[in-house]
Amino acid sequence: MIVMVIKRRMSIPLLILASCLFFLGTPIKGDVNIQGFSLDDKASPDMDATIEMWDPVKEEWVDEINVAVTSQLTFRVYVHNVGDYDLFDVEIKCHLPPFLEYVENSSTPYTPDRIENNTIMWTVTSLFHCCGGEAFETYFVANVTDEGFGTCSLMVSASYEGGGIAKFVFVTVNAFYDTYPPFVDIVKPGSGLYISGKRVFPLPKVTVAIGKLSIEIESNDSELSIQRVELYIDGCLVANLTEPPYVYNWSERGFGRYEIRAVSYDTAGNHAEDSIRVLKIF
Repeated sequence: MIVMVIKRRMSIPLLILASCLFFLGTPIKGDVNIQGFSLDDKASPDMDATIEMWDPVKEEWVDEINVAVTSQLTFRVYVHNVGDYDLFDVEIKCHLPPFLEYVENSSTPYTPDRIENNTIMWTVTSLFHCCGGEAFETYFVANVTDEGFGTCSLMVSASYEGGGIAKFVFVTVNAFYDTYPPFVDIVKPGSGLYISGKRVFPLPKVTVAIGKLSIEIESNDSELSIQRVELYIDGCLVANLTEPPYVYNWSERGFGRYEIRAVSYDTAGNHAEDSIRVLKIF
């Protein structure tokens, strides 16, 4: 974190410098806090401003991410008054690099007041009370339209009795073209005799199922995350599995040889498949 506390006669040039960094989208990680002095040395304005992105591979919010072109990126914006002054006229601006595109109507629960030049803007008209009072939190989605490396910049400004405060936060995005297919494997059933889903003894390179059968699939991707796994029996789609564990319980009656095929897709649209043959009785 980079924190700058400045006197009022220096606030204008430093504010211009920080604004230039914001709109240029210079790859910077961290945040910049610009504050003004009050007459009371014991009291000061302050805000907690956060922007972060959801990483589906790590399953957590992060401040730097690798993401594939054609996928989507979810953002979280959070602003909280943690200072000693009530804040008003709070303006929140999020600037996206040129390879990201805001998805219309994706911001929830707060709708942007304006969207200009890849900058999303919200205005908080209600009073932000001091000492851990009101907070602003919203989520939005952006499409990854091209490869590139840059920053997503969050600028928050507000007024208080006797002055103003601004905070700048930066996160980094690396967008790339992913052409590698995911890994997929039908791990169950294997070869052997299954009765009501339970393997009773092995058979050489043959799978025989009497009664219902549980089909289990393993799938992962080294670069991205799995979007879905489609399961087909004799060419008919029977399941669309969107999250692990990828399991389907085959309870329909049948008699004869069937092909079980699993097709896995990652978030970039790459796919891979695996298939087995099963002799099913009842």
